[in-house]
Amino acid sequence: MKGYIFKDLVSLVQMDENMLLAYRNLRKNRGSKTPGVDNKTIADLSKLSDKQMIKVVRDKLEWYSPRAVRRVEIPKGEGKYRPLGIPSIMDRLTSFLASA
Repeated sequence: MKGYIFKDLVSLVQMDENMLLAYRNLRKNRGSKTPGVDNKTIADLSKLSDKQMIKVVRDKLEWYSPRAVRRVEIPKGEGKYRPLGIPSIMDRLTSFLASA
């Protein structure tokens, strides 16, 4: 919104509803089944209750530092490959929160 000053965005990002929305959006994403460098997928997050997941994400956001990205090469055609970076599942969830 042009001309509007946003304040205290962290409290908005950390609202339970926004965290659960980010989780639902991540779960719909096909790539959520691909493990990152931590070898975890959306299946690992789905084992947590909503309350547990929210706590884990809040704790992660306290001192957020993204993990390394898993690098793979995707075949393009004509024998060429394209590099692809796969972040950890928690980094993907926090990025969904940032884009909400």
